[in-house]
Amino acid sequence: MFGYWHHFGGITVRRSVIAGAVFTAGIASAASLAASTPATADPIYQGHFHDVFTGAPYDCEGTPAQNSGDEYINFVYNLRGSSPFPIYRESTHGTLVMTNLNTGGTFTDVFAVTSNDHTIIDNGNGTITDTISSSGGSRFYDAHGNFVLKDPGTVRYAVDINYHGTPGDPRNWVVVPGSFRLVKPSTGNSDLSGLDFCALLVKYTS
Repeated sequence: MFGYWHHFGGITVRRSVIAGAVFTAGIASAASLAASTPATADPIYQGHFHDVFTGAPYDCEGTPAQNSGDEYINFVYNLRGSSPFPIYRESTHGTLVMTNLNTGGTFTDVFAVTSNDHTIIDNGNGTITDTISSSGGSRFYDAHGNFVLKDPGTVRYAVDINYHGTPGDPRNWVVVPGSFRLVKPSTGNSDLSGLDFCALLVKYTS
């Protein structure tokens, strides 16, 4: 199974079943999943899980920081039409806490996001290009619990996926390293647009 987490400055997007941290490498997480294969194969794979994680400390432009999170994910893969590649949908909500290790203060992102496959293109070389649309938003709180920023919107992004010869079984799919890219910037009126996230971390945790 593949997964990723990325922040575009307009919306935070992720994909099951890997939980990660903004600006850092993702952390693999165990998940409680449910798979079904009825005669119609629709849906072919679905599940939900609750994920709690703590990332390794990292350098946020000179500020030592650490991220932790608590999220709930529901997802489903459905076959549609004649395509051998199932279509994905996911809803995620939870909390990402970014801690300034210099001060102990926290910058908290309370988020809710829904994602679905927009297009899937077979590249003819054992990979597909999956373009995903994600919409939702975040509400950010400073170290004192005050609401300080909002980050709503819809964003479109793409990844290439090696499906390992099993187009109908996404459990065998793996994202091609370095293929994560922005297709369409966020349409939301984000308070984060044009701002330096690490500077915000320092501002709201000092």
